[in-house]
Amino acid sequence: MAEDVETVAMSLKKLTPYMVVHLIHIQGTTLPHTLSPPMGTGGFPTKDLTRSSFMKQLRYFLSDYTLEDINSNEMEYYVDDPKCYGVMFLKYVDFNSREALTFGGPGGRCRSDG
Repeated sequence: MAEDVETVAMSLKKLTPYMVVHLIHIQGTTLPHTLSPPMGTGGFPTKDLTRSSFMKQLRYFLSDYTLEDINSNEMEYYVDDPKCYGVMFLKYVDFNSREALTFGGPGGRCRSDG
């Protein structure tokens, strides 16, 4: 795995020597006046990764191409209708999962009509 990370870092250095990312945005959108579909497993996020949809091993490259775990204190969440969807950041699950972002929800009538 360390060799894979080194290869990715070397490739990024060649492809993006001047690129700087300040924000990573993950978003889902639904239409007004319609039923919104379930997200992920259809269940709300939990600390149990066997019951939630999730992304794990959340890391990013620094300007010197070293890997850094995402800092949960720098995370911002916005859920416009918590009865339909949710999101939860888990600081450290275990060595294999590291930090994880769990998400999901049943959907339904989520957006107001006006």
